Amino acid sequence: MIDFAGEDKDLDLALIKQLIDSIHIPSPPQLLLDLRELLQSEDADPEVIASMLGRDSALAAKTLTIVNSPLYKLKEPVSSIARAAVLLGPRIIQSAIISSAFREMVSGLIVEKSFLHEYWRHSLSVAEICKVVAERLHAANRSINSNDAYLMGLFHDAGMVVLMVKDNQYLQSILRSKALYENLANVEAEDSLINHADVAYFMSKSWGLSGDVRRAIRYHHGAQDALALSPAADSYLSILIIAEYLSVLYDEEQMFGLEFRSQQEIMAAMQRVNMSIVDLKKVQATLLDL
Repeated sequence: MIDFAGEDKDLDLALIKQLIDSIHIPSPPQLLLDLRELLQSEDADPEVIASMLGRDSALAAKTLTIVNSPLYKLKEPVSSIARAAVLLGPRIIQSAIISSAFREMVSGLIVEKSFLHEYWRHSLSVAEICKVVAERLHAANRSINSNDAYLMGLFHDAGMVVLMVKDNQYLQSILRSKALYENLANVEAEDSLINHADVAYFMSKSWGLSGDVRRAIRYHHGAQDALALSPAADSYLSILIIAEYLSVLYDEEQMFGLEFRSQQEIMAAMQRVNMSIVDLKKVQATLLDL
């Protein structure tokens, strides 16, 4: 069950809660909730983490896959979950668990397969680009974390899945926004639908994403309304705007993510995170190598 208490009173909380409850969106797995509490501490006992991860063989395998990836350039492979916990640290482990469990949850929902394929096509692309951009900017802005940026990209359009599960006619709103070169949030308002970014915001809250990240998710279709964001949230929002732009640039045929942002808006997002044209070209080069 999503916690709606005391936050963002300008949203129609009751309506969003009613929508999510009506289609029985699964809550985060108990293992994630247990681990999230444990991982709040930077000195969490690796043996305790390993014991908890051992309750889910898929997550344990995911953890070992990450630590043994080329990114960490280890001389010898790691086979111990406890050792992996020490090398990765709490934040990376939590990000991996949320990502794995969320993907499993969404893929288990009853929704048209072609829609789900396009959803993952866009969301995974944006998530990866968010991570690359955040890694490029992290040295100059320590408030940005690449793992959090990846989760932001993964969750940013989760509300679309909820609306599609509720009524598969929602697909027509998506297609109309693309045909009219219109912001999807505007089409949703015209069709008397809940803004999918608001729904994604509350899903990301339930799954334990940081406040800065989930507020960036909420405003990614209306950056002009994000007047009171913290510097970190504004940085994440800028990264998401840049990532969606690059995602569509490299895959113009995708159904989702059709953001008709002006050159001025992209440049403003880059300026807010001190990202130069040279930085952008380096990100593009990195993406071509992935």
